[in-house]
Amino acid sequence: MALVTSGVPLCGIAALAQTRPYEGIGRTPTREEIRAWDVTTGPSGKELPPGRGTAKQGAAIFAVKCAMCHGPNLEGVDAAPGTGSFFRGWVLAAKGTPLWDTNPFPGAAKYYAYPTTLWNIVRRGMPLMQPGTLTDDEAYALVAFILFKADVVKEETVLDRETLPKVEMPNRHGFVPEKLEDVPDIEKRGCYKTYGVCP
Repeated sequence: MALVTSGVPLCGIAALAQTRPYEGIGRTPTREEIRAWDVTTGPSGKELPPGRGTAKQGAAIFAVKCAMCHGPNLEGVDAAPGTGSFFRGWVLAAKGTPLWDTNPFPGAAKYYAYPTTLWNIVRRGMPLMQPGTLTDDEAYALVAFILFKADVVKEETVLDRETLPKVEMPNRHGFVPEKLEDVPDIEKRGCYKTYGVCP
């Protein structure tokens, strides 16, 4: 047995030695391709690009580019009958239950502390099979639609680089505060008045 196991690593080394170098595969990305992925913004939103969108515009885009995975009412869908799906459990605009509930189910729009997090995910990572193909206007409109369905913004709210960072997310104070000395103080962390859990 020792002889067999000691020979296994040598087989792997021999196989690697016979592997030809990868030539002619891949290329240097173009500036346009890099720019398509270089769209990350922080909580302040200062890196947000120009563009704008409303929930009404987002509803039409969602029906065409998003509903096949996230469901027509943002409820998620199963991948196939009888199978589970990542999208079923991560509802985008659920009214939600608090994270400390026995069965927490916040929904994406109620979980993130900053609206720019949702914008980043939509703009860079969606649609799943064609990530990075949404325009900035489409990303703003889709985020407006998701936040509207979660009762975070009004249907006529216009989201753009100025208004998006000002949206007060329901879980804004649900994470660790910026000052470490404030971590033990529940009042400084936020008391979740939405759910009636205040000291």
